[in-house]
Amino acid sequence: MAIRPAWRPVCRGAECLTIQSSRRGFATRLISGVRLQMRAPHPYPEIYCDLNARMTERGYSLDRQGSVDDLSKLGLSLSAAVGMRFTFVGGDDGVEGKPDDIMFNGVVVQDSTWGYLALADADGVYWRSELTDAQQSA
Repeated sequence: MAIRPAWRPVCRGAECLTIQSSRRGFATRLISGVRLQMRAPHPYPEIYCDLNARMTERGYSLDRQGSVDDLSKLGLSLSAAVGMRFTFVGGDDGVEGKPDDIMFNGVVVQDSTWGYLALADADGVYWRSELTDAQQSA
């Protein structure tokens, strides 16, 4: 006798996906181009990034006071941070209006046109609520 998996929708605002539960754990099915999954804690220092300051397809300007301040706390300037990996964080309200930062991992680059950018990794953005419990309170 085969076990029928249970499908249940999981929504985050207008973004929804379906979770399939079975004896083997769970699998996600992509709906509306959104994939929500838990992530392991990130190993990089967090740096503020204004996600409204997108300059290239995956590049966000770091010429913002919050970014400069966070790097300064680590003893770095924008120029000294070029080539270094960080987790870039922008504030956001999640479900029910509770804070749920939007984040992405990436590297600092210097662009000849746009200056210092946070270049996002190909896996894109995620929310702090997707991190395992160990990292959610950071």
